[in-house]
Amino acid sequence: MFNVGTPMNPIWEERAVLWKSIDQGASWTEWVNDSSGRRPDRGLTEITTVGDHVVMFSPGTPSTHTSIWAKSTENRWQNPIETPLPWDDFSFFMFPGETENYQSTLSVALASSSPDGDYARVAYTTMSGGTQRIKTGLVRINSNEQATVLTNTFVPVTATDPTQGSILFPTLIEADRVSGPANGGDQPPVVLFWVETTSTDNASTVGCFSYLNNSNYCNWGKISIKATVFRGATQSPVYTISTTNSTAWKANGDYVHGSSRYASPSDRFLLHWFDENTSKNRMVMARLLDVSR
Repeated sequence: MFNVGTPMNPIWEERAVLWKSIDQGASWTEWVNDSSGRRPDRGLTEITTVGDHVVMFSPGTPSTHTSIWAKSTENRWQNPIETPLPWDDFSFFMFPGETENYQSTLSVALASSSPDGDYARVAYTTMSGGTQRIKTGLVRINSNEQATVLTNTFVPVTATDPTQGSILFPTLIEADRVSGPANGGDQPPVVLFWVETTSTDNASTVGCFSYLNNSNYCNWGKISIKATVFRGATQSPVYTISTTNSTAWKANGDYVHGSSRYASPSDRFLLHWFDENTSKNRMVMARLLDVSR
């Protein structure tokens, strides 16, 4: 549920915009509620603040592309400027019998701020050989709200066996930072976490990916929650956070999220997801991940 009203008069509706905001998105109300075409309306969208810019990451045109939209935080009435990513590979699972996307397929987070520019990390899903994986990298947001895609920073994140397993629900979590260091250069950690499988159900298992179907379960093999940490373009090893039996797990991608707070001397990240067993019982799962400064 998301507030599409104001903090004083909230209107909670089920929307595809994922807020990363401490004021329930009040500073971005004119983007979401505006009817004059100043914002994209192409499906799942994430929005965050990157230095002096408000940034949205959403599907592009055509739908196999993704786009960065940026505007200044100082000019409320400025139209956001779109910069398409150069790849024609945005895609995700759609099983038979499902008419909507039931997983988070893209994410954006503050990567760094410095005197020469602000940087966002983006992640989105792509398909290869019938399995799903992630592509992630950096986009520089320039002072004129134009974006520069740093193509050499984009890397794939695949299952341990990418010919069989898949990566689901990519979620970026940015560090809780009020401001950067005195010299103006800051590369806070960004955590990317996901659900990883050892098998990919490409059979006609109708509705197995959707929580709306209470009887069918996908054959995902063994399920793991995994994470990696980025600082700028530098990536840590991959960490296994949790494992579960696939017969006791269903998509529940609406609930794969996270947050962070500064906990001296570390940045502390909260990873959150749901497990579900074959009796349709759900269990809230969470882990804390401390990243040294």
